[in-house]
Amino acid sequence: MNYLTLGRPIDRADCGKRLDVYLAQKFRFLNRSQWQRRITTAALLVNARRPKASHRLRLNDRITFSYPAPPPPLTLPIIYQDEYFTAVHKPSGIPCQPNGRARLHNLKRAVQRQLGKNFSPVHRLDLETSGIVICSAERSVRAALLHMFCQHAIAKQYLAIVSPPPTWQQHEINAPLGKPSASAIRIKHWVSADGKPAVTRCTVLARRANSALLLVEPTSGRTHQIRVHLAYCGHPILGDKLYHPDERVFLDFFAHGLTPYVLNAVRYSRLCLHNSRLRFTHPCTQQTLALHSPFPPELQRFWQAQAT
Repeated sequence: MNYLTLGRPIDRADCGKRLDVYLAQKFRFLNRSQWQRRITTAALLVNARRPKASHRLRLNDRITFSYPAPPPPLTLPIIYQDEYFTAVHKPSGIPCQPNGRARLHNLKRAVQRQLGKNFSPVHRLDLETSGIVICSAERSVRAALLHMFCQHAIAKQYLAIVSPPPTWQQHEINAPLGKPSASAIRIKHWVSADGKPAVTRCTVLARRANSALLLVEPTSGRTHQIRVHLAYCGHPILGDKLYHPDERVFLDFFAHGLTPYVLNAVRYSRLCLHNSRLRFTHPCTQQTLALHSPFPPELQRFWQAQAT
């Protein structure tokens, strides 16, 4: 294994803490049980020796961690490009910004490697959502585009595969979103009477016996809006662990990854949500732009398999 230093040597403030507790508090990209597994498999060392999870930290202890080998560099398909900004296709499973385990493998780093070090994404998609992301190297252009997103001046269209199929052909979900009061999941959002206004329009494009392909148009931009609204109205997106009706599915996924239990519950390994179209007025040229990203091949295959 190749070990890299994890954080700084232990200072007096952390002396006496259990190793697993310290790791879960300080490096939150893994929870306590996940850190315990890394310790028992020798993926983590203290002073170049294998510790126990119960090890009490001492002053100047040095922790090293064996990171998994990074995947090969991404080459992002370019959807649109001019002198002001570039729109790329973000694949599923890639976070937009560096965080924890994705400090080297993320969209921002891939964009900077491919387009230039000053480029950054203007907006974000969820980790497992694929589709169009606009990037720019100019701070003023990023600010103008971000303002347009915040003012809902950029029309967005998503494709989603849901189950069960709805009885309606078109439907508008108008339900405010906030934090749920009774949930074991900290990052979850849900419909809340005192939440922020949110509206999502849905159209059924095609149906299968146990699923449907929807065109989804959010007219507001709340966190996880599409996922929450569709789950709330009884048609959760396939592949969605966080908004599966049974919270035990996400808790098992968080602790153990994509187990057979989780995969059987959500039916597909990735979230079946794709940001397929953006339509807006170019903030610099005033030209009307309509950007399109086709349904990814893996989602096309999955949808076609629903017919059998």
